[in-house]
Amino acid sequence: MNKYISHLTSFEIAGAAREIELENKLISPEYQLHNQIHQQISHAEEKSIPLGKLTPNDYFSMAEPFVSKMLVSPDNFKKIQTIATYFPSGVTDFLGFEVRLNGEESQADWALAISGRDNARYALANFLSNGHLPASYKQTPEWNRILNFTQLWTKPNSVLHDKILGAWLEFDMPENPPSVSIPSVFFNPAKIKDSTMGDPSDFSWFTKLAIPSLMGQRLLKEIEQNLNVSIQKMPKNASLFIVGVMLSRKISDIRMSIQFRDPKQIIPYLHELGWSEKTETFSTLINDLISLNVNRIVLDFDISKKVGRTVAVECSFFPNHYHQEHHWKKILNYLVEKEIAAPSKRDDLLVYPGSEKTVMFSEKGTEPNTERISQFKVISRYITHIKIVYNPDEVKLKAKAYLAIRTVEPSNISI
Repeated sequence: MNKYISHLTSFEIAGAAREIELENKLISPEYQLHNQIHQQISHAEEKSIPLGKLTPNDYFSMAEPFVSKMLVSPDNFKKIQTIATYFPSGVTDFLGFEVRLNGEESQADWALAISGRDNARYALANFLSNGHLPASYKQTPEWNRILNFTQLWTKPNSVLHDKILGAWLEFDMPENPPSVSIPSVFFNPAKIKDSTMGDPSDFSWFTKLAIPSLMGQRLLKEIEQNLNVSIQKMPKNASLFIVGVMLSRKISDIRMSIQFRDPKQIIPYLHELGWSEKTETFSTLINDLISLNVNRIVLDFDISKKVGRTVAVECSFFPNHYHQEHHWKKILNYLVEKEIAAPSKRDDLLVYPGSEKTVMFSEKGTEPNTERISQFKVISRYITHIKIVYNPDEVKLKAKAYLAIRTVEPSNISI
């Protein structure tokens, strides 16, 4: 799964906004039925929830009625909630699923975001130090490294304190998950772009501190050099969006995600890094996405002793309209036409977005007539992005969708 899940408001990077002509026809009778049900639910009365008391499981419980079993199986959902139960309120207000769009598979992964803009990272550090993770989790080196990383992130005198805008804990969920679930960790670095990428010392904080703190060891010189080169060769107006350490996969590869304002620069950039494709499958995909007016594209690739052969692009739209985004149908129709996504999953994705108006409250004092303080929030369900993966060893492209549920300030959307 990929944190771009992403796109927490404070993490977002500006891109050119384009309007896409909406299609008037509905996709299928099944879609029409689901859409009618969705519209009925969306007019439900607003809920009252204690202020600041939403836990990850509260969010999942609110989303569950709207998540198709074709996307996340009931058993898979239950296993996700079992892990999510460990995390308290205050750690996140943004989490979601990574669902596969090819075929009939309904096994989903999940992730939760930790913002660097509020108290979430301190809540995470406190939870990892004094919380209720099972003892078996605390005894693993990976969870201890996550604690170390979080402690560095929360120290005011640490370089990570201001350099990391946010992070993701991303859990792979195989059919038979291990007794101790280890997440991969992705973090959003403060902007590293053309004006700051000439000298490796400008971004050595993540090659020499952030990544090693998660890996438990220094980077091999070859990997560090490749990371430096991948940044120095970024074209003008491109920027480093996400850095990932795949703790759950027992590999030393580092995931790099780079946002391109001009997608036409992606293939030349990869060629500069030594990557090549025998066919033009990936190049054609980029051109198709440009023609579909996808205006926010992020390139994903892995770096070890060389650049990984498997690459991916994450597609979304700017500005972020959350559950009010109407541009997904066109790209999902394209994926179905190219046999990259199943039609039934396309339809289920399109009826997932929606919102609930929520009044969150707290009370001063314990007397019957004490003052109640209320705060209006919107809980939004939406597609954050779609990732299309190119593996040269496989015949077809693969696609994943990232479904979020999060608290959104009313000022960020039209009610």
